[in-house]
Amino acid sequence: MSETTLMDQVFAQENRHDPYPLFAELLKTPVARQPDGSYVVSGYAEIVALLHDPRVSSDTTKRGLPRAEMKPAFINTDPPTHDRLRGEATSFFGPPHRPHLVASLEPWMHETVNHLIDGLADKRRIDIVEELAYPFPVSAICRVLGVPREDEPEVPRLVGDPHQRPRLPLAPRGARGGPSKGPDRVPGALGVPQRARRSSP
Repeated sequence: MSETTLMDQVFAQENRHDPYPLFAELLKTPVARQPDGSYVVSGYAEIVALLHDPRVSSDTTKRGLPRAEMKPAFINTDPPTHDRLRGEATSFFGPPHRPHLVASLEPWMHETVNHLIDGLADKRRIDIVEELAYPFPVSAICRVLGVPREDEPEVPRLVGDPHQRPRLPLAPRGARGGPSKGPDRVPGALGVPQRARRSSP
């Protein structure tokens, strides 16, 4: 049986409620070699040094790992490819085409957060990440991309393990219009607005 490392403990579900003692243990060894040969870097100065070191790459193929059949997500690429892909992804959320987008959404943001908090009123115990900090930005992204309000709860299933993602409450009524065509409609809902905005930002 493989050794349980500090990082294994950090990611363990039972430690999510209070990971800070484990973080403190990590900081005692800012650069720690793991049993599989990788390294965990936890010190601030060491992390900054790595981020500015041109020898360090986000491209997994440069680390001797096999090349995936699908193109990697932009988080696993290096500049200039990373910069180009990140620019394409973030262009839907504001500058340069819609510089006032975020400011224009502030009333909706307040309404949505209040709606989520109101849903917690009768609970004696809550998970602030799963019930507020995660669903709110997902709802905001769905609004920007034009995903129908009724389809929001299906989005987590599409972007990760359904057992690791919370079911999202619906955003306030009136926050987004348009009829829903059910869960099978969500992939199209995520794709069509992006293609439309590419042609007419």
